[in-house]
Amino acid sequence: MTTPRILAIDAAAHFGWAYGPIGETPRSGSQFFAKSGAGASYANVMLGAMRWTTEFLTTYPADYVVVERALPDTGVKHTTNYETSEMKNGLIGVIVATSRLLGVRNRDLVVKEERGEHRLWLSTVRSKFLPKKPKDDVAKPLVRQKCIDLSWVTPEEAEADKGFDRTDALAIWYCGCLLVDPKNAPPVDPLFLAAERRKREAERLADRYAKPAIPERF
Repeated sequence: MTTPRILAIDAAAHFGWAYGPIGETPRSGSQFFAKSGAGASYANVMLGAMRWTTEFLTTYPADYVVVERALPDTGVKHTTNYETSEMKNGLIGVIVATSRLLGVRNRDLVVKEERGEHRLWLSTVRSKFLPKKPKDDVAKPLVRQKCIDLSWVTPEEAEADKGFDRTDALAIWYCGCLLVDPKNAPPVDPLFLAAERRKREAERLADRYAKPAIPERF
């Protein structure tokens, strides 16, 4: 039996994605759904989402596809607008429908007694990935820093991820791992992170003080 593979998407016109088997280091990225990029029409973004999901799952099969559930307009504290909410809800529908059409039905994933669910609550994602529930304005930078500490992205990749789409998708991916197979989900606790930092520091010191290679004589 192969290790379950999870594709996580932070749905927006410019979206983040994370993919990999449970327990392994995930691959990730961010891009526009529509080929025309920023400012694309609603219809072209939806079409791009259907095309991208189809092409990705055809090339990289997944056993589960998870997305972050859209918050109601009244629950986002005026940080979004109607058009943004409409876009996110539409994208979630397209991604879920396309995934199920391709046979990814999340049969063993249960969210609040709903079997076969694809949508994960933002509060659940953050509570699983971060040690404490932070305020909304600091949560995304904390998620980004944790992804760096886990070596899931480099500092340069994180800096290029201006909208936090890539690192948000990584947090969604981790939450999916934890819900599907908690025993084999990758460790992200503070003790593990501290050990990883010590290991990287030791490697840097070893490189700094390594004796230079003696050139061969000819």
